Amino acid sequence: MSLKKRTGIKTAELRRLIEEIESERSRKNAENTDALSPEAARRMLNEMQTYRIQLETQNEELRRARVEIEESRALYHDFYNIAPVGYLTITSKGLIEEANLTIAKLLGVTRDHLVGQPMTRFIFSEDQDSHYLHFKQLFASGTSGAYDLRLVKKGGVPFWVRKETMLAKGANGATVVRAVVSEITESKQVEESLKRNEEELNHQNELFTILFKNLPLGLLMVAAPSGKPLLANDAAYNLLGRKNIPDVGINSLSEVYTTYRMGTQEPYPPEEMPILIGMNGKQSYVDDMEIVRPDGSKAILEMFGSPVTDEQGKVWASIIGFADITIRKKMEEAPQAIKN
Repeated sequence: MSLKKRTGIKTAELRRLIEEIESERSRKNAENTDALSPEAARRMLNEMQTYRIQLETQNEELRRARVEIEESRALYHDFYNIAPVGYLTITSKGLIEEANLTIAKLLGVTRDHLVGQPMTRFIFSEDQDSHYLHFKQLFASGTSGAYDLRLVKKGGVPFWVRKETMLAKGANGATVVRAVVSEITESKQVEESLKRNEEELNHQNELFTILFKNLPLGLLMVAAPSGKPLLANDAAYNLLGRKNIPDVGINSLSEVYTTYRMGTQEPYPPEEMPILIGMNGKQSYVDDMEIVRPDGSKAILEMFGSPVTDEQGKVWASIIGFADITIRKKMEEAPQAIKN
């Protein structure tokens, strides 16, 4: 409710009464009479007393309203200063017009030291250009916005803040910038740390990819317990004589890959294959697996397997490394054949 409605001011009625008194006086003067009639005087006196009471009531309401305004102003002042974020009012010329205690504390100075100073004085040198650009765009478009920059504490220590700005009308009617400033140094440090870790991880992945691709040892990883192929390197494709790794059931591995125990026609038992042993959480090694490739060529493989576990120790994959040891096995058998 407006102050005028609350106090019940009747300016038009007061003006009418005054004009009526003046009119009556003018009429009596014209009749060369120095006094109003008793009836008119009583009526006007009663009306004046009524309006005097109304004016006293209105004055009391005004006094109460003034007290409320002062209390509201004091409350606003308290909230403004103890707010957990910094508040700034900046003129179109870039001067700090108003600042709360929070931003003064962040900068390590008194509030009086801020008022009247150029905002750029407290901005880190490397962020001056971005601040100027944002400030210019704000006045050009009138669109509110937020951006990150570094301010400088007393002593030259920079720290990160997020500054949210909007245009408003100042006390003198001029356009000013209202800014909310929140310190985000800790979150920035976490963000930069994550970025560094991500860059390091990408670097490691690149090295792993290069190593994995060019390693002469065949590598094959399958998911546990499904046996679904996850990855294989070029050496694995060449050693197995295949262009792709088929997605087969774990119980049909020896049939699909046509594997035998070396020197026999006995299919290699699936439960003894390193890839399946790895799924069961154990490491293994064999050097007697003979494989028949799709083109009919044969090779004896040396193979070792290992489980791949997560942080809780649960097996989620199995990986095997293998190499062609056909020549080595023949050389080992040659002395024995000569001896026999």
